[in-house]
Amino acid sequence: MNFKIKAHYGKGIYIFKNEVTGDGKENKVPLSLNDEAYKPIKDFFILSDIENLQQGIISDFEWWNWCVVELIPNAANNQILYANRIPTINARMGLQDKQSGKIKEIYVSGEFGGKKEPVKTDSIPIIDRRKIFLDKPFAGGKTVHVAKQSSIDRQYYPLPAWQSNNKFLNLSLEISTWILSNINNSINIKYHITYPSSYFEKICPRANYNLEEDWIAAIKAEKASLFAAIDEVLSGSANVGKYFHSAFDVDPRYPDRKLGFEIKVIDIQTNHEAYLPAFDTSAAAIANAHNAPLDLVGLSLSKGFGGGSGSNIRESFNFYMQLHTEVPRQTTLEWLYLVKKINGWPEEVEFGYRNIVFQSVNENKSGYAVENESTPTTDQK
Repeated sequence: MNFKIKAHYGKGIYIFKNEVTGDGKENKVPLSLNDEAYKPIKDFFILSDIENLQQGIISDFEWWNWCVVELIPNAANNQILYANRIPTINARMGLQDKQSGKIKEIYVSGEFGGKKEPVKTDSIPIIDRRKIFLDKPFAGGKTVHVAKQSSIDRQYYPLPAWQSNNKFLNLSLEISTWILSNINNSINIKYHITYPSSYFEKICPRANYNLEEDWIAAIKAEKASLFAAIDEVLSGSANVGKYFHSAFDVDPRYPDRKLGFEIKVIDIQTNHEAYLPAFDTSAAAIANAHNAPLDLVGLSLSKGFGGGSGSNIRESFNFYMQLHTEVPRQTTLEWLYLVKKINGWPEEVEFGYRNIVFQSVNENKSGYAVENESTPTTDQK
C-alpha cells in the first residue's frame, strides 16, 4: 500500500497546459505558480496545504477506493476559499434518495470506527455539479466532494481492490505465523546425553555417608562436576570436531543393554528448507493481493529480488504507472477541476502529478529523471 500511495503521488502535484505540436502530439507544458496570472491558484494551494491534502486523500483512496474533500466557501458563497480533507474512516454515506438513487449527504464523526456508536455526527451536503454554474452555488455553506471508484454492485461503498484478495493476504499471515511459531517453539538443544541411573550411586556409595542428606548432596555435586566438564568439551567454537568418550558396563542379566554414557546428536531444524519456499509464497501472496510487482513493492524472494535486472524493474515500473495509476489519479484530481470552474481560474490550467521516469544509465547516470523538469540531473547525457 505504501508503494501504491507513493506511485500515485509521484513527485507531487503541479499545474500545466496542453499544447499540440505540429505533428499532432500532445505536450504538457508546466506552468509557474509564481506567474501573476496564477496567483489565485497559488493562494488557494497555500491555504489548503495542497501537498498534505493530496497525500491524505490519495492514502484514503488507495485504501478504501473513495475519498472526501470538504470545500469551504468565502463569505459571499460564490467561490471556494480553501479545502480540507475529511478522513474516509471518519465519514459515512447518507441514505440514497428513493427516487433518484443519489446520495445527497455524508455524516462525519471522529467517533466513527470506535467500539461505540457516535454520540454526535455532522451532516454535510455533497456538492451538486449542476449548481456550480449558479452565481451562489454554496448558499448553504460548506459542502463536500466525494470521489470514488465506480462499483457495479455497491452503491454506498466501493470494494477496495485488495479486499477481493483477502485469502491471499490471509495465506501470507498464516505462513508468517507458522514460521514464527516454529522458531519460537523450537528448543535449541544440540546433544542428548544419557547415563545409567546407577552410575553416580556407584561413585558415591551410600555406605560412605552417615546421613542420607550428605549422600544426596554428594551425588548432586558429582553430577554438577561431570556435566560442567561435558559442557566444556562439547560447547564453544574452539571445541568443534572434538569427541566425548566414556566407559560402560554390561549387565549380565541384559547383555544387549549397555550401561554407560551415550551422546545423541540432535538435528536442529531452525533453518529447515521448508521455511524459504514458505517465505517466497508469503511474499508472492502479499504482492498478488495488491496487484503490484514484487520488485517494486520492496518484497524480495529468498533466492534474490523478484524482478532481476534494472531494465526489468524499469519496464515493470513504467507498465505499472501507465496501467494502474491513470484512473486513480483522475479520481483524486476531480475536485480541483470543480474548484477551477467555480473560482474562474484560467481555462488553460490543468492539474497533474509529476512522474519519476526511470532511464538506463547510458541515458542518464543517475538512472532516473523527473517528468516535466527542465534539468532532471546534472549528469544527463
